[in-house]
Amino acid sequence: MKTSLIFLTLNEVKSLEEMYNQVPNKESFHEILLVDGGSKDGTIELAEKLGMKVVRQKESGRGRGFYEGMLAAEGDILIYFSPDGNEDPREIPLMIKKIEDGYDMVIASRFMSQSESKDVTFIRKIGNKSYSVLTNLVFGTRLKDAVNGFRAIRKDMMQKLDVQSKRFDIEMEMTVKVLKLKGKITEVPTTEPERIEGQSRLRTFYDGWLIYKRFLKSLKYKEK
Repeated sequence: MKTSLIFLTLNEVKSLEEMYNQVPNKESFHEILLVDGGSKDGTIELAEKLGMKVVRQKESGRGRGFYEGMLAAEGDILIYFSPDGNEDPREIPLMIKKIEDGYDMVIASRFMSQSESKDVTFIRKIGNKSYSVLTNLVFGTRLKDAVNGFRAIRKDMMQKLDVQSKRFDIEMEMTVKVLKLKGKITEVPTTEPERIEGQSRLRTFYDGWLIYKRFLKSLKYKEK
């Protein structure tokens, strides 16, 4: 199976090269894409220098980056990765292995017993865990981190989801819709380091409310 590694960026020039260099076995990927939401700091130019294929988003927002990355990717497996320093690329080979073993989606979990997060605030930790509890209650799953964006998914599954999210509700939409389609989801433990530069663009209470609304909307999803 061919794998597309998709970097999602918005003004990440200070961390991009360091995170790119940490990706193991780069030669094994069919392609490494950079899907950019409108960087003005040299991120795009650096990506081109590093040999990455650059996709400039037609619509702004994290959710549209996931969608447009899927449209542009040629691989059978899509790995979504944010190079701000919060995600550990050393988990990628195991995520690919899980997809090859038959799972439809693999989430890098910050809250498994072997996991650690050095960046999540107390309020966000409570919120993130509540999303997983809600998902588990509805679907009978045992997910620990239903909304972490560092994840792998089969492209043919992603194509079925008809994702509508524009912001940070994209991960909840993907998780719920995969489960609605009876897809197989697993998790791998990850360590979330402190971000290298800048601050999270997630607005805790605004995006938290969007995620809950997206959960309810996605419960009504039926494959077209």
